[in-house]
Amino acid sequence: MEKHKKVPVLRFPEFKGEWEVKKIGSITERVSNPVEVEEDTLYQQIGIRSHGKGIFHKELVDGKSLGNKRVFWVQKDVFIVNIVFAWEQAVAKTSSREVGMVASHRFPMYSPLANKSDLNYLLYFFLTKKGKTLLELASPGGAGRNKTLGQKAFEHLGFLIPVLSEQTKIANFFTSIFDKIEALKHKKSLLEQYKQGVMQKIFSQELRFKDDNNRPFPKWEKKRLSEVLSLPEKIKPNVVDRDRLLTVKLHLKGIFRNENTDNLSLGATYYIRKKGQFIYGKQNLFNGAFAIIPNKFDGYLSSGDVPALDINYDKVDSKYLFYFLGREGFYKKLEEISSGSGSKRIHEKILLNVEIHLPKLSEQIIIANFISSLDKKIEQCTSQLDKTEQYKKGLFQKMFC
Repeated sequence: MEKHKKVPVLRFPEFKGEWEVKKIGSITERVSNPVEVEEDTLYQQIGIRSHGKGIFHKELVDGKSLGNKRVFWVQKDVFIVNIVFAWEQAVAKTSSREVGMVASHRFPMYSPLANKSDLNYLLYFFLTKKGKTLLELASPGGAGRNKTLGQKAFEHLGFLIPVLSEQTKIANFFTSIFDKIEALKHKKSLLEQYKQGVMQKIFSQELRFKDDNNRPFPKWEKKRLSEVLSLPEKIKPNVVDRDRLLTVKLHLKGIFRNENTDNLSLGATYYIRKKGQFIYGKQNLFNGAFAIIPNKFDGYLSSGDVPALDINYDKVDSKYLFYFLGREGFYKKLEEISSGSGSKRIHEKILLNVEIHLPKLSEQIIIANFISSLDKKIEQCTSQLDKTEQYKKGLFQKMFC
C-alpha cells in the first residue's frame, strides 16, 4: 500500500517538508465568556448559515425573552461553529461587527494559539471537502438536529497542517480570491438594481428616449395583447419525440429542452412550436414562466398547457414585449385573471385581453437594446463569478491535505 504523502498536491515553492498532524485542541483555545443576563437589557444574538455563508445578526431581544438560555459574549477574531449544523459547514470567523453581541451555548468559539494556527486558514480548511468530512465525523447521529457536533470530539480531531508561515500564505491567497468573489457579487447586485430602477423609469415613461433627429417620440398607446399576438395554427407532429419537448422555467429563467421525460406519459396532445413565438406556461405565467422561442428550438414541441402565440413583428419588438411583461410587479398581477380552483391557469384568450403600453416600434427597439446591453453586462459578471468560484473550488482540493 502506497504511503500517504503528507504534502498537498499544489504548494507554494518556498515551502518544503511534510505537514504534521495536529489536533484542534492543540492549536486553538476555547473562548467562553458567559453573560449575566438582565431582564430589561437588550441583547443581539448571532446565527451562522450553512455552507460557509457566514454570520448573520438577529433582531434585538430583551433578557426576559432569552429565558433560561445560556448565552456568551461573542469575541472578535475567533473561529465559531454552529454545533447543530456543523456537518453542513456552518462555520465562520467573527469580526469587530459582532463585538457586543451574544451567542448561545450552541456556538462554541475557538481562538487560534499564537505561532500555531492562522484563523483564516482554519476557516478555509473547514470549508473544504476534507474539513467537511471531519466535521461529519465529529457529528454522530441522524440528519438535521440529531446530528450535533460533539465538542470534545471536535477538539480531538486531528488533521495535517503546515507551519504557521505556510498557513498564512495559503490563507492570504484564498482571502484574495474570496474578496474577488464578493466584489463580483456586489457588482452584479448593483447592475441588477440599476436595471430594475431604469426599467421602472422607462416603463412608467419617466425616462424617454429621442429619435435619430433628437426629437421626442410620440406618446405611447395602450393596446391589448391581441393586437400584437395571435393564436397560431395548431400543427401536430407525426411522431412525438421525447428529445424535442420544451419546458419553460419560472422567474424568467428561459426556455429549455425538457430532460425529465423518461417517466413522462405522452398522453397529452403536443404541437409544433416555431422560433420567434411567445411561449408560456398556463399554470405559471404569473410566476415568470414565459419566453421567446430562440432559433435553436424551432420545430420543438410543447403541450397545450405550454402554448405559443405568434408575434406581429410589424407592431412589436419581441425583446420589448419580453421586458415589458418581465417586470415582476406586472406578471405577478396576472394571477388575478387566472381561473381554476386547484391549479390556476391563464388561457390564451384571457391573456390576449391583457393591456400593455406600446411606444412606436423604433422606440421599442431602442428600449429593448438598452436593457439588453445591461443584461449582457450582468451575464458577463455572472460568468466571471462562476469561473472564479470554480477556480477557488479546484484549488481548495489541491492546496489542503
